[in-house]
Amino acid sequence: MFNDKVEKFAKWNKLLKDPIFHRKFNMTLPEQREVAYNLLKRVSDEKLFSIFDFKNDPKNIFTAHEILGFNGNLATKFTVQFNLFGGTLMALHTERHLPFMKEIDSLKHMGCFCFTELGYGNNAPKMETTATYEPAT
Repeated sequence: MFNDKVEKFAKWNKLLKDPIFHRKFNMTLPEQREVAYNLLKRVSDEKLFSIFDFKNDPKNIFTAHEILGFNGNLATKFTVQFNLFGGTLMALHTERHLPFMKEIDSLKHMGCFCFTELGYGNNAPKMETTATYEPAT
């Protein structure tokens, strides 16, 4: 897995033996969302990765992706929180964002990622988005 350190896998293997990771079936959409959040919270509480890994240990964040890919709901929630939300902040932050960013790994700040598709369906390269900054708000 990305030639990462073997000792990391012992921690992951121990974590994934927790019964919370046993697959559940025939759930409603709200139940699926709750289970995905609970799984992400359980993984996050172990502190096995961080959004700061994009700078300090990129293999670690990609190893986390590979390991969590066994569950599509969890993998999606992880990707939104740690890549799209956290990764974007890592790429674009200033010093004033750091206190906020330090609380993303714990899920104190849950992220989302919004993109609009102005008449282009799912053709991301052709998307057009307008954002208007309002200094007062």
